[in-house]
Amino acid sequence: ILRLAGQLDKLLARYSLPLFDMSIPLLKEMYVTEREALIRSVKSVIDADRKIKLEELTAFILIKAHLSQDSGKADKVKFTSLQSLRDEITLLLSLFAYLGKSEASSPDAVFQSVAAELQPGLTGLQLMDPASFDPEQVIQVMEKFAYLSPVLKSSLVSTLIKAVLHDDNVSTRELEVMRAVCAVMDVPVPPVLIDKEG
Repeated sequence: ILRLAGQLDKLLARYSLPLFDMSIPLLKEMYVTEREALIRSVKSVIDADRKIKLEELTAFILIKAHLSQDSGKADKVKFTSLQSLRDEITLLLSLFAYLGKSEASSPDAVFQSVAAELQPGLTGLQLMDPASFDPEQVIQVMEKFAYLSPVLKSSLVSTLIKAVLHDDNVSTRELEVMRAVCAVMDVPVPPVLIDKEG
């Protein structure tokens, strides 16, 4: 790890996801107990400095989605309405609103624009304060989206695409979080995002 760390430090952030994709097939060949131990080890490394950065959070969600014992298994549908995940959707949209902010559009403008896409199923959503984002809560929120019905997954992904493309630009960080959401829901990443990010 120490030998490779120096090489990884020299890589641009945009190469993190391709490198991750290259490693997953090999990691999946490990025994389930080994994969679960790896997930725990990654979480321990992330928790070591008692601060969780967004890139660490998304990496952990991706690793857990691909390598946990339940990965690749069809989940039962538990949520058949957006209203049942109102708080979780508010948090997710708020996260993307802050990721997609630019000089031309404020987080609130991005949030209100994309929240309107979920009407009439959801109304009156309000942008959350980023200081209230708790990393553990974000992980739990993400995992709940695995239990949405396929139609609602599609609706939510479409809404998130609009949030990401609000400024007609896709940052590496936005793509990483989108990848994490799609991995948890077991749906493909929309090609338009990959094309935009390049």
